[in-house]
Amino acid sequence: MKKVFMGMFMSLLLFIWASGNVFSASRPSDWENAKGPNYKTNKELNYPYSDWSWSSINKEKSIKKLGVNGKIKLIDFWGEGRIKYDKTIAGFPGAYNINHQYQLVSSGPDVNKKIPNRIPVSKYDGFAEELQTLVANDSVFAITIMNSPINEDCASEIARMIDKKNGIVIFYGNEKSSNKNLSKAMHKIGMRDFRDAFPENFKSLDTFGEVSFNINRIYLAPAEMYRIATTKISTTPPDALVKAINALDKFGFQSYSSSLRSEIKKYPQKHKEVENILKEQAHKNQKKAVIKKEL
Repeated sequence: MKKVFMGMFMSLLLFIWASGNVFSASRPSDWENAKGPNYKTNKELNYPYSDWSWSSINKEKSIKKLGVNGKIKLIDFWGEGRIKYDKTIAGFPGAYNINHQYQLVSSGPDVNKKIPNRIPVSKYDGFAEELQTLVANDSVFAITIMNSPINEDCASEIARMIDKKNGIVIFYGNEKSSNKNLSKAMHKIGMRDFRDAFPENFKSLDTFGEVSFNINRIYLAPAEMYRIATTKISTTPPDALVKAINALDKFGFQSYSSSLRSEIKKYPQKHKEVENILKEQAHKNQKKAVIKKEL
């Protein structure tokens, strides 16, 4: 009976977490006395300040900044490490996790333990200056944020840290207000939401680890969308390639969509199928335009 109750309790905690990650840090004393991170489930990245509070780091004369000597593979904003319980999976085992200096793992088997590979900030808003001290500009290949609110500070810091040429920003969940802030910040740096043009065989997220949440947005630079689309032309379904062409056109990157069509020409049968779909789409759009005009 006790095991059943605990199972129901943990499932409830994960449900609350999945319904919207609410910002609420632990007390400093609770954090200081908490058990260390789980580095059996998570990969230890040996970040020197993972077990430090921001106030302790701020006293240092020389602070080691991440991303100065090489790209960072993955940062999970407000992440708590890998959480896996029952049918819910969240977080990534190989990520750096930006989070409040006194935040503990909020749910799952590691609840109330310290967060693995944590990059600390002292508050949930107005932390940009702190993060700029800890993570270099244009230094992160992939940034994820999972079911958490994205305020303006969070969005602008994602835009600052991401590799603007080859990077990818993925937002999981359904937080509507977050979309506005993130979209605005991404547009400023030339990245667009290519989620609709990102079918399974374009997806390069498998190395990060499976999660339970739907992808809401996938922001890429057009050059990276083009690179991904051209990597597996021979094995990519024609309709998926058409989605990539249409997305590049939609956002005004006709030079990339034209180049993609040229690359597809190297595969005659695939090229024929792609062009037939595009012609059919153009014909349907023409008919719609005529009907609209007549109305």
